[in-house]
Amino acid sequence: MLGSRHEEITQELLVIMLPKYTALLGRLLPSVSLWKKTVLQSIEHLFLLVNHGSKNSDVLTSHLPFIDHILKLIQNPFFLNKLPNQFSSSELQLIDTTIYLLSNCISNSTILTHIKEKKLSSVFLRYTSAEDESIVYNTHSLLAYTTGDDDIQSMKDPGALLSTVFNAFKHSVEENSSNSIQLLQTMQALVQHEQLKEEIVKQNMLGFLIQSTDRLVGTALALLLKLLCTLAFNSKIADVLRDNDDLKEKVQELSKDSEEEEEVHKAADGLVWKLVKGRRK
Repeated sequence: MLGSRHEEITQELLVIMLPKYTALLGRLLPSVSLWKKTVLQSIEHLFLLVNHGSKNSDVLTSHLPFIDHILKLIQNPFFLNKLPNQFSSSELQLIDTTIYLLSNCISNSTILTHIKEKKLSSVFLRYTSAEDESIVYNTHSLLAYTTGDDDIQSMKDPGALLSTVFNAFKHSVEENSSNSIQLLQTMQALVQHEQLKEEIVKQNMLGFLIQSTDRLVGTALALLLKLLCTLAFNSKIADVLRDNDDLKEKVQELSKDSEEEEEVHKAADGLVWKLVKGRRK
């Protein structure tokens, strides 16, 4: 109850203060290159405050100019030209917090649409070169959800986007890292685009994804099975999956195992339908 009331107070204050925050950012942005450590830290703390609370993104829908200022900040050559690793510690913290704030905001459909309309895929792609794991992972999420079919088609090398996420996923599986869940969610969003399904085949990613069904458990395994189900809408990939007897046997066992976690059981059942039952039709 106390936590809920605290969140309500935070939102009420945010409604009052956001116009002031927006005006403040508008005045400060033209002098980004002159920002001292204290200013960088103050802006970061401001973003942390805005990011606090599960419903703050809903408040931001009435203050989209604030989002615009954030987007202008990450587009500023002052920061872009310091990639991948020339940031001061204060600059790095600010960029990390900024990308994290944006990645949380896109859970709101209004803000997601607004960011999509800005067509910033090329900018977000540059941040995937950062030598900071948090920035890279959150940028992957931004790319996955804000990149449209037109963006994919206009990219010089759309496969590079998928390969950076896949390579990070491969590393996380090999290192038994919890990052696998976020990376699988990102890949799931990316492969909604048919062109990127084709890249899965071209870049020989399918083999490792199949192997990973033996290494992941729980939520990560459920997400991987859902990913394979989505990929199976591509006829080439569906044929490869159907020809893998070990995979079909494993997935059928998972779908029948009453002791398996419900999310895994449901995901396995969906893949079984796609590979076995769906084919009979």
